[in-house]
Amino acid sequence: MQASKTEAIDESETLASVVAAPTKEGGFDVGVAVLKPAPPNYEEDDEDDVAPRRELHVYAFEDDQFLTTADALLVREGPSVVVHDQSDQPLEQLVSKHKTRRETADLEGRGWPKVKAKLEATVCDKLSFLCGETRGADACLRDARACRAAAHCLERAGLGDERADDAGRLRLAPGVLATHMRLDSAAAEAATILPVSGGSKSAGPSPPSSLLEVLGGPCKTPAGGRLVERWLRQPSLDKAELETRYDVVELLRDDTSAREAIQRALGGTGARVPDLAKLSAKLRNGSASLLDLHKLHVVAGRVLPEVAEAVDLAASSEVNAEGAAALRTETQPRLAKAARDLRVFCDMADATLDLDFLPDVLLKASVDEALVDHAASMRTARNAVDDAHEAINDAFANANLGNGKSFSPGAERSKWPVKVDRDKDRGHIFRSIKMYDEKQLAGVTVAGARGGSESIEVISYLKAGVFFTTPSLDRACASYKNSEKAYKAAQKALTAELVKTAATRGDRAESSLGRRTRQRKT
Repeated sequence: MQASKTEAIDESETLASVVAAPTKEGGFDVGVAVLKPAPPNYEEDDEDDVAPRRELHVYAFEDDQFLTTADALLVREGPSVVVHDQSDQPLEQLVSKHKTRRETADLEGRGWPKVKAKLEATVCDKLSFLCGETRGADACLRDARACRAAAHCLERAGLGDERADDAGRLRLAPGVLATHMRLDSAAAEAATILPVSGGSKSAGPSPPSSLLEVLGGPCKTPAGGRLVERWLRQPSLDKAELETRYDVVELLRDDTSAREAIQRALGGTGARVPDLAKLSAKLRNGSASLLDLHKLHVVAGRVLPEVAEAVDLAASSEVNAEGAAALRTETQPRLAKAARDLRVFCDMADATLDLDFLPDVLLKASVDEALVDHAASMRTARNAVDDAHEAINDAFANANLGNGKSFSPGAERSKWPVKVDRDKDRGHIFRSIKMYDEKQLAGVTVAGARGGSESIEVISYLKAGVFFTTPSLDRACASYKNSEKAYKAAQKALTAELVKTAATRGDRAESSLGRRTRQRKT
């Protein structure tokens, strides 16, 4: 992918930088830095909120003329962005083999020293702040290319400014190449491990063309898809790890009740489990909304207990003793830890989140006295929307439209012939699936909220139906918008404090649950 304008990178993404210098023998001396999310620490059960959220792996090695080792490292890590120095033709060709964004950067133009000793000292100073301690930093950064690659990653991720919130949030690690099977892009392509970049764009669904699409496509959660991709990109050489993984897979393959219980807990489409890594990143950078807090609350309060119960069932299975043992020793303790970590957050969400206006999530008026009057105005306006919705359905029934008798005030609103939909500009709008023309609609007499009758204003005819409104609905929506605006202005500062408090809990949910909820549709 060609170099593009700088886009924001959140903490759930992997960033890589490659620096290469040609050697007399025709190969390259290469330095690579990879900045990625830190793996969860399941053993620690303390309340330390200042824990590393990212890891910086630094590599230095000799490579051949085709940059085969660097190529394999990019296959293994799968970064979303690769940064390198300007005007570096070999690296441009290398990165073009991968489905990633390529960016060039001028370190010196951004204030980094050019002299190797000064650059190393600057990088070490910044890492000392970010890591808290930098034992091993000298060894990691002694190679000039590795040091420069690390500087590229820090600069691109915005970690060079030494912000107070970043202190202690990074872990430095020397890169190790021998822990996984080496696959360069040619080998990965020959084995059809990854989707082909720029594949066919034919209309309609196409059959899977790679192992990742076959194995990762049916995953129930975004975290599960990333886990499968990591397994495929980084084939393990650890026999014990592989055997444990296969034991669990065989258990879930053969024990239908256990497998289906976990699938039910995760939901038929995985919609119950949002992308916890991205959600945690939004919480940490303060951009999360109350709706995001509600999503985390659903995971913590509903999904997590059901997943834990389903895993307990699988862990007691007699179909595969080894697989059941692995679940008992690894997965069960992690889910229990997640429940403990999220208990405080659930209590906070129960006490503060008002779900009466879903899909809008607000703070409960009891949180602050200033919210009470605004909340009462919103409820009054929302009731007026419901009254207008009932009036239009009653009018349709009286006009023998909408299947006549299909409207019943006591029935579920979703079954009424005239629906009320959210609308970005108006707030709410009526929709009839049946296409009535304007003459038919003009004959409908609607009881107005202020007494007397009202006429219908047709907005548009679309494939989904005919969209229209009434004066009563317009007034109710205008009142709701004004009340909602005042409410949200009053709750803005309180929301920021809640998001800040929830940030550490989101980290723990993503660590303890997000990376463990992978189930295939079997």
